[in-house]
Amino acid sequence: MHVILERDGGEFERTRRLGVARFERAVRREIFKRGGQKPCLRIARRLFAALADPTGVTAHRAGVLQRVAFVLADWPTAAGKLADAEYRDEQRA
Repeated sequence: MHVILERDGGEFERTRRLGVARFERAVRREIFKRGGQKPCLRIARRLFAALADPTGVTAHRAGVLQRVAFVLADWPTAAGKLADAEYRDEQRA
């Protein structure tokens, strides 16, 4: 999602023009940049296929993508807080 939102600003057609191979490489770079080790290409391919899917309420997609962008922006902070809470729980046990 980050590739679609950051690189292409939620423009599905621009991302589709990349083609699946270049999209996978962009996803791989993003995963590594964020400290991940291996992307799930099955998910990446399905996400890429969904970009051209005309089903659903397309009028709402921009709003949904904006909300996803907010979640992605907050994710590092939330993940850190969750890890801290889990660590404290383990210490109490």
